[in-house]
Amino acid sequence: MLKNYFKIFGIFCLVQGNAQVIHTDPTLPYTQDFNSLSSVSTSNSYASLPLGWTCIESGSNANTEYRADYGSMAGGDLYSYGDTTSTDSLERALGSIGSGSLSRKHFGMAIVNSSTTTINSFTLKYTGELWRVGNAQRSTFQDTLHFSYGVNMTAINDINFTPFNGLNFISPADPTDARNQESVNGNALGQNVLMQQTINVNIAPNDTLWLKWYDFNSASYDDALAIDDVSIYFQSPPAATSLYGSLNALDTYYTEDFDTLGADYGTAYNYSTLPKAWFAIEEGSNTNNTYIAQHGDIASGNIYSFGDSLGTDRAFGSVGSGGLAKVNYGSAWINNTGQVINNVEVNYTGEMWRQGRPNRATGPDTLFFSYAVNANDVFTGNYTAYDLLSFHSPVINGTLNTPTNGNDPAYQTVKNGVIGNLNLQPNDTLWVRWIDRNSNSYDDGLAIDDFSIAAVTTASVLTVEFQDENTYLNENDGIIALPILINNANNFLTQVEVSIESTGTVDLWSDLNLTAAIVSFPAGSTQGFAYFNFEILNNLPFEGDEYFVLKLSNPNNAFLGTNIYDTIHIANYEYPQVSIADLRGVDANGIADSLNKSFLIQGVTHGVNFNYTNGIDFYIMEGNYGMNIYNATLNNQYNFQEGDELKIWGKINQFKGMTRMENIDSIAVVSTSNSLETPLVINKVSEPQEATYATVDSLILSPQINTWPSNLSVQAINIATQDTLSIFVSSNSDLANQTAPLSTFKMVGIGAQKSENIIAPYSGGYRMMALSVEKHSFLSNKETIHKSNYSVYPNPSKGSITIAGEMQNTKVSIYTLAGQLLMTKNMLSNQQNMDISQLENGVYLVKIQQNEASEIIKIIKQ
Repeated sequence: MLKNYFKIFGIFCLVQGNAQVIHTDPTLPYTQDFNSLSSVSTSNSYASLPLGWTCIESGSNANTEYRADYGSMAGGDLYSYGDTTSTDSLERALGSIGSGSLSRKHFGMAIVNSSTTTINSFTLKYTGELWRVGNAQRSTFQDTLHFSYGVNMTAINDINFTPFNGLNFISPADPTDARNQESVNGNALGQNVLMQQTINVNIAPNDTLWLKWYDFNSASYDDALAIDDVSIYFQSPPAATSLYGSLNALDTYYTEDFDTLGADYGTAYNYSTLPKAWFAIEEGSNTNNTYIAQHGDIASGNIYSFGDSLGTDRAFGSVGSGGLAKVNYGSAWINNTGQVINNVEVNYTGEMWRQGRPNRATGPDTLFFSYAVNANDVFTGNYTAYDLLSFHSPVINGTLNTPTNGNDPAYQTVKNGVIGNLNLQPNDTLWVRWIDRNSNSYDDGLAIDDFSIAAVTTASVLTVEFQDENTYLNENDGIIALPILINNANNFLTQVEVSIESTGTVDLWSDLNLTAAIVSFPAGSTQGFAYFNFEILNNLPFEGDEYFVLKLSNPNNAFLGTNIYDTIHIANYEYPQVSIADLRGVDANGIADSLNKSFLIQGVTHGVNFNYTNGIDFYIMEGNYGMNIYNATLNNQYNFQEGDELKIWGKINQFKGMTRMENIDSIAVVSTSNSLETPLVINKVSEPQEATYATVDSLILSPQINTWPSNLSVQAINIATQDTLSIFVSSNSDLANQTAPLSTFKMVGIGAQKSENIIAPYSGGYRMMALSVEKHSFLSNKETIHKSNYSVYPNPSKGSITIAGEMQNTKVSIYTLAGQLLMTKNMLSNQQNMDISQLENGVYLVKIQQNEASEIIKIIKQ
């Protein structure tokens, strides 16, 4: 900002007694970070304060010395504050503590206008820091450093200073703060406040501007309050209009590709080498008013000429940092058309040239866009934010602190917008600017390129309007693209805002997903459509028809047409009632035939609610066919009970191949305590057995477990068929954490699928959802041979076993506990031997099967 000011006004001098300092670089504001203060002594002379700074104390303990501290001392004095009092503590702040024996302190600075022109205003920016909490609950409330200013004061304690409360630093320790007489790190988050205000005041040539902070003794123990990183920006008149760009004609683009920027790597270029109409102002302790050529490998805060090589294809951008808290850059455009300009189109490409911190907690790094009419510069003016033209980092999950290629489309975003309702009179100036603020952690390198601007003609025949005055929709239509018509479009971007005029009978929270938005029309077509998108959310099926009203407003490069309102009528969806059997079909990839369609189904609950958080996940059966019912929350407030007959309204979906009803609109209980279906006898679970109430016989756990798990799956072998069965045990079932069987058992459950594939084709993953322990029998469901009819001995055995009994039409088989068949023998007499000498030592199962009856016993091989 001071670049133009000093070109006209010359230089300033700082005053401290008889000492003076002259700024050798007139483009810089005055800055002071107090890092030259002593960090080790408790008796430092005021003569060692920064040049131009002074202090006067009042009270019995008044002196002309300041102490170095980190917030540990409570005595009244002027202090140099920092994190320690060692020689390597280089980050300092100037502050004070009041006390009964030091009731007042006035400290501050004076700066002389040694130019030949009167200054009309200045902007002061500083950070207030808290370094000690005295007693935050004092009767006089929060401790405060009071700010004031004056011109041509006689001393820092002159009674004619003008107070300016907007720059008072009020202690962050409010009356609710429990801390008492504690040191604080003033550099820590929450212990400091950034202060900034612009003050209008006339400072004639050779006049002296005084800035003062005043600290008086508070009730009880005082806080330690300090100032740091002081910057003074002197308000300058507008830059010479010869440096501005010119809008000479309507409907004419003016472009800038920034290829004239300096390109020698690492070289600092003065702002005077920026393209015509372009300006920049930096804020912070590391301001230098230059830009540097780089390709994304430099992380320091600065303004940059970005490019993928040191050639001429450049982009104008920046990197923020703690020492460069804010960067302002943009351009100024005079209306030289001789006509009033109401709409200006702005286009550019945002480019990302460096990835700082991926997945930044505060969101993507951003260049914030704003505009103003007749601003002083890119720093000061009545700027209006226009987020449509802000540029956000397009990639947020890259690699920490690495260069990126801003010319790669993956790192670019094309931005277009029309600034409307400007009323830009002839000879007025439109300023457009981007602000890059210091972000959380490492900043990205962001830039603008291929900029264009045009004053746009709005013809009386160019209108935008809704296609219809009334639009009729159904509750299950989902995402809606509502057409908006443009008549006689020209070759410039047209935009209009869509918002809700009336909510009518809808509930915005539950019925709609809708946000007011700006709709843009592509340039060039003489007639066409753009679309406003919103979503209808299925709600209760019995709520009746609803409506709401949309409105068009704030057109840019257009007038509003006839239909500026569209009444949206939503017809209540009538769910077709179908049988569950009709919803079970799938194609060759396992995709449900009824996917994304809404229905009413009816059936009886079987089993348990398998959801163990706050949702529903259960099954209903209609005859032999079932359906999984799923909703992430209990928003329908249905309390699951087995045997309830239900009517359920919802939409068919799939999860890993499992067809289920989701988006549950409503559940109605028809009756209770109904009989359950007879479980279907199956050997394993596959697609036909999905969501069926079934039983599997002759199972043995493999591997063996002592107790059933909770919300986990286990494996079992059907020893009759050698099929493997996955069994899921829910924490809501009576089986969870109970003793597991060591021999064969029968299980009753519900078939399900959880494929490894998240998307189609779905295959495998079939399993049995185990039900309560009452549904299990650890005996076979086949007829059992009476034990008195046979015997197996010796047991244990080292070599062979004898099977004796009524063995007519009998087959004997030996299995591992995992269900693997090892040997089989048909019995020819009522007493017969089997050689097991080749078996490894362990426990085995002997299955004696006679016609349709069987019995299994364990034997031990030694």
